[in-house]
Amino acid sequence: MPNNTESGYNCAYCACPPAKHKRDDSSSLDSSAPVQQSVKPGNEERGLRSSYTAQPQQKWKDKKYGWVPNAKRNISLFGNELLPRFYDSFRERAGSDPSVMRKMFIAERDRRYSVVQDVRKCQASYQCLVSDNPACAGQFLCEKYHPKPHDNSNISRCEAEANKLKKKVETIKDTIAAHDDSLFSERTGKLQTGLTCHHKFNSDTLHLISTGIQDNIAQLIEDLETASKNTRLPILLVPKPTYQNPGERRKTKGRQEKGDLWQWKVERI
Repeated sequence: MPNNTESGYNCAYCACPPAKHKRDDSSSLDSSAPVQQSVKPGNEERGLRSSYTAQPQQKWKDKKYGWVPNAKRNISLFGNELLPRFYDSFRERAGSDPSVMRKMFIAERDRRYSVVQDVRKCQASYQCLVSDNPACAGQFLCEKYHPKPHDNSNISRCEAEANKLKKKVETIKDTIAAHDDSLFSERTGKLQTGLTCHHKFNSDTLHLISTGIQDNIAQLIEDLETASKNTRLPILLVPKPTYQNPGERRKTKGRQEKGDLWQWKVERI
């Protein structure tokens, strides 16, 4: 039977007085220990947001301005990347009507996407021309190349392709320049309001075409002309027999010595 003489009651499990089971909470009174504050239910998210800097509201991220959620097509991804810059530049011109913003954005997005694709195709065509492919001009531009007479036709073909690419690049450049001129006021000659983004893209693209593509193509044409001159050696007239059909070669073998079946063929040596 438990002894209750000391404190009137003891532990019913081990018969120890209650003082021995008292927990020492002195460590919890230490001032250096962090104190955890209770958070009311529903306020966890609010307290988390207050610890970070508030993000600016992205008003342009809306379908009414041309934003495409969950975009997968290349042109849609291209447009979503362009929209923030376009919105900041054009919103003063568009005013409060989102339909005007969307219409102009779609038009500018399609124009830029087309220009970028055309420029990339020209860059790829140039890289193909200067590659080591036997059908391209790269083999004629290396230092170890030794001119050969039969290379002249291949060099001329590559030079013609380079000139064709040059005209294509000039057409793209003229189209961009004409569009850029339309951004300025005819009366004052100043850039119209809200078209800064348009002008910057045109300027950057024109600079890329001039320095990165046109100069390279011009140098390629010059190098091909030099290689073509090196293959122009003296002409030698070489006799060549002609036959009406394959069987005539055997029949006329003795007549070849007389020279009545021979023609002159022009070759380069």
